[in-house]
Amino acid sequence: MLHFLLCSMMEKGLLPKLSIGLALVLLASCADITSIQGAAGEEQANTTSVAAPPTPAPVVATVVPYATREVTIRPGEVQFLKFQRPAAFPEGELWCGDQKFPVQEQGTELISFISESYFSELERRDCSWKTASLVYKIANFSIQKRTFPQEFLKVNPRTIELSGPDFERVKSEQQVLGVIYANSSKVLFFEMPFKRPLKSRITSYYGIQRLYNKVKKGQHLGIDFRARVGVPVPASNRGKVVLAQDLFFTGMTVIIDHGLGIFSIYGHLSSILVNVGDIVVPTTILGNSGNTGRASGPHLHWGVKVGQHLIDGLQLIEMTEKEFAHGRQNLSSNI
Repeated sequence: MLHFLLCSMMEKGLLPKLSIGLALVLLASCADITSIQGAAGEEQANTTSVAAPPTPAPVVATVVPYATREVTIRPGEVQFLKFQRPAAFPEGELWCGDQKFPVQEQGTELISFISESYFSELERRDCSWKTASLVYKIANFSIQKRTFPQEFLKVNPRTIELSGPDFERVKSEQQVLGVIYANSSKVLFFEMPFKRPLKSRITSYYGIQRLYNKVKKGQHLGIDFRARVGVPVPASNRGKVVLAQDLFFTGMTVIIDHGLGIFSIYGHLSSILVNVGDIVVPTTILGNSGNTGRASGPHLHWGVKVGQHLIDGLQLIEMTEKEFAHGRQNLSSNI
């Protein structure tokens, strides 16, 4: 203890003058003490530090051999996917590319509706049943190119360049629609094929590239049926009314949820005769045709949304006429 005190006093210059020999001896001994203290401090640091836990290896999903179907689809189309469920099929989700699609159990089968965007980049993609560690490849989708014609329309300039209040209204309506489309029924409401809502002539087909007032470009992602004001408009299939109100672009509008992410849209109506929550069938009159919203004249705008994409309703009719011709309960597996 005395030795340590002398070293401290010497370091601070508090000791009187010492002979050179004595000073050297004292300095050497003090150096030993400093060295010991430094080593002890380093050892203490090592004993108190906690080593980081090893990084766990990433989980790599195992691809399980399974019957894989080759499917062809085009932009704006939908395909019905149905596959036999193995006896020990694990719980999971159906993914096609980076999109998840809802499925419904039907006996020993699983069914789903796979849509392709109008704006598709035509990249081949796989549909797989994915669990935490397993991947069952169900189908390979090849996307074929599709061309669309053009048309020129003259509409109210207010619906082209939106004012501040109109922009806020459209933004609010999009939020409402987003919630509706994200909460489709987990089971199908219909068992028979879709039908055209009207038998009149089609004045504008799905996918037409439009030029509004010679300045605004857009795409018509629906089908327009000729109809004077006041023509009764029935539902195209059984479903549940999830929206019945006036919207900025499509005016008086009714939207029906048919289940598994399928919705039908009826726009530009002059009146609405159903309420949210109503279960409707193909003979139910939803309202009367009109000229409300962004329209160049009286007609019915009929749209179909499947998953995240607005698709060609005529192709949906054709597909369901093939797959649901004798009712959903009589379907056989297409894989």
